[in-house]
Formats: sequence, C-alpha cells, structure tokens
Amino acid sequence: MKYVNFLFHIYQPPTQDPRVLDRIAEECYGPLSELFIELADLRFSLNIPYSLVEQLQVGHPEVLDRIRRAWAAGTLELTATAAYHPILPLIPENEARRQLAISLEGLRRWLGPGFAPEGVVPPEMAFDGGLAGLLAEAGYRWTVADDGILTHFGRPIPCDWVYRFVGLSVFLRSNYWSNRFANADPIWTDGGRAFRDLRNGLADWMGDGDGYLIISVDGETFGHHHKRLGADFLRQLFTPFRDPPGDIRLTHLADLHANPVFGRREGFIPPSSWSFDPVDIDREGPFASWKARGNPIQAQLWALLDLVRDEVERTGDPGLRGQLDRALYSCTFWYASLWSFDPGQVYKGASLMMEILQAATAWSDRTNALERGERLFRDLVTACEVQRYALSKGPRG
Repeated sequence: MKYVNFLFHIYQPPTQDPRVLDRIAEECYGPLSELFIELADLRFSLNIPYSLVEQLQVGHPEVLDRIRRAWAAGTLELTATAAYHPILPLIPENEARRQLAISLEGLRRWLGPGFAPEGVVPPEMAFDGGLAGLLAEAGYRWTVADDGILTHFGRPIPCDWVYRFVGLSVFLRSNYWSNRFANADPIWTDGGRAFRDLRNGLADWMGDGDGYLIISVDGETFGHHHKRLGADFLRQLFTPFRDPPGDIRLTHLADLHANPVFGRREGFIPPSSWSFDPVDIDREGPFASWKARGNPIQAQLWALLDLVRDEVERTGDPGLRGQLDRALYSCTFWYASLWSFDPGQVYKGASLMMEILQAATAWSDRTNALERGERLFRDLVTACEVQRYALSKGPRG
C-alpha cells in the first residue's frame, strides 16, 4: 500500500490586519474547511497555531466550527505546535515549553479535553537536536522535519521506515513534492493531473512495495497565494483517492506512526527548516531566514527581544507576560532577512516589543533599560534604511 499524508499548515501572526484575515478566510480557510466536511471519508492533517485560532474565534467562527466537526468525525488530524509561531530552536527552552503549553491549552478549550495529540509540528519545521529532546521530554511521540537537509548531506530519505532521533520519531516532509504544490507547478493544469503525477511518482520511487510520502505546505497556498489551486483543484486532486487506481491511500501521521510495517531506525537529523537552502546552511546557518550570521537587522531584533524578556520577567506581571508570548512570532525576523525584506513588517513587530518594554519599565522606573531599548530601535531603523537604500540601487548601485 502507498500512503500519502497531506499536512496543511495555516497561520496568521497575532498582529495581522483583520481585513487581510477576512480576505484569506474568504479565499482559503472557508473553502478548505468546507472541503474537509465534503470529503469526510478521506484523511487529512492540519497544523493550526493558537495564534490563528484566537483570530478566527473573533472574525470567522464558522471556519473553526467546520474544522472541529471534521476533527470530531475523524477526517482531520490536528497536531500540536507552538502558540504564536516562534522559531523554537532560536528561543530559550523555557519559552519553547511555554509556547507548546499555551497552544495545547488553547486548543483544548476549543476542541475539548479529549484533544491529546501524540505528534507535534514545530513552526516552519525548524528542528534541531535540542528541540527533539524537549519534545520527547514533553511526551510527544513524533514530529515532522524537512528532508532537504538530508539530501544535502547525502543521507537516505526513507519511504518504508522512520528515523528515530533523541527518543523521537521524525517523519520527513518531501521538499520536492511539497514545493511543487507551494510553487503551483505550471504543468498541473488541474488537480487530476497533479494526482496522476503523484501516483506515477510513488510507483517510480517505491516500486511494488509499501511506502509513504508526506506533503506539507501553507494552507494559504490553496486559493489565496495561488488562485488556480483553490477548492476545485483540491477536489480534483483528492476525489481519485476515494476510488484509487491501484493501492494508494490518504492517511493520518498518527496512523503511519502506529503502522508496524514502518519500523524505526536511529539516525541523526541535522538542524534545518522547511525553508532549507544549501547556501544558507554553508554560509548563514541553519535558520538564516530568521537569524543569519552578519544580518544587522535581525541582530538588533534579537537583542531588543532579549531586553524586553528580561524586563518583563522582572515585573512578574501576567498581562505583560502574555503580550511577550505574542511578540515572539517569527514573521518579524523573517521579514528582516535579505531575501524577504519588508521594513513595514519589521517595524510592526519591533514596535510591539517597544510597547511591552515601555509598560514593563514603567513599573520600576527603569529608565536605563528603556533608553537601551530606544537605542536598539533607532539602530534597527537605521539598518533597515541602509538595506532599503541598497536594494533601491540594484545590482549596479
């Protein structure tokens, strides 16, 4: 039997404009959640941080209701994750544990106490050995990482067994297949063509034996980022799985983990994320999209965040602590990278940090800490403007 897992990741930062969320809900979340109800006999996986749950509860509860119904019916598998989408290997362990706990508690308030996921998907699939140990210690049995890093180092990519690393089973997302969906492969004129390519690709890779494939992309890909990959495309893609030609089936990750056909083999998984780029690994570090060596904008952001964390901890105020939880979201650092540079998004996240710092220092009149934060913010603005000017000059500037 050939098993295929589609793991949808949907997320919006806690600073998202409600008007943008409305548009995404109309173009993607609404149709996608309706499809989960329509295709109730199939099996899908969903990774949704509490950050988005909070926003949908206010603006689009009907989407959450359909997701909850699909989960209760067994169609949809929901994984654990971090509440406000931080890059877990880049934050202190106590912060990572807190983010996992907040998300689990929030999803249980929504879904009920019966929500007890065995698996966890870290934001951006950012993964390293330290995180593996933390997840295993927290009681999770499996997670998902990207297979691009193993290909880079010439390590085997399994289809009929599962890596075990630091006490945790590690499934591998197919970088190749996932990115064909993420980039809306132009040869896929409809979902039926994508299904046929997928079926043939599995046969070429696995032959006549049993095997599995994991495809995971941002859910916003379908209908929002790529209009032609909307509900009709997905319906065409998934309908053949209801009466599959040959032995091909959609599955949950938990069912793959429980399947005795797919044994475990101990192996090392190098640090990486699903934004893997060989140039990053060799020059800028495994998480360069959020913390690259030599990126002054990201350096200022991380220094500011460390200062804010120290001052919030001094206050012991739970309200400020909750605001700090939200300020850890990854987008601020992503948009400070040289290839995704957006100073407006950087300033939005940095301004949130400064608001928290101002409130925290007001408790104890710690003007020195506030002045240091203001210097960091000014340096951050300067670094952004330097980068903006360099980009405006172009390659011949």
